[in-house]
Amino acid sequence: MLEAKHMGRTVDATENYRGRARRDPALLTDDDVICLLAAACEKAGSRANWAKANGFTVTFVNYVFSGQRKVSDRMAEKIGVRRAPAWTWRGRAGT
Repeated sequence: MLEAKHMGRTVDATENYRGRARRDPALLTDDDVICLLAAACEKAGSRANWAKANGFTVTFVNYVFSGQRKVSDRMAEKIGVRRAPAWTWRGRAGT
């Protein structure tokens, strides 16, 4: 099971942030990826340790956490996910 905690929130790949079952457990939101990054940083001991070990600046990692930058493809690769386009339901047809 893919699970991580960040800011008191647990990410479980089988549920969305409201605790409802996901249509596709393999799809993650940007917030889910940030939680996985937080778990990786925690495992490394700190954001600085993770950044140094994976070839990023601490500043860039902090920008990702603050929302000033998006998770890069290389960063996503380091935490074991990849960016992929996805189709979602938008509501009733024709609206």
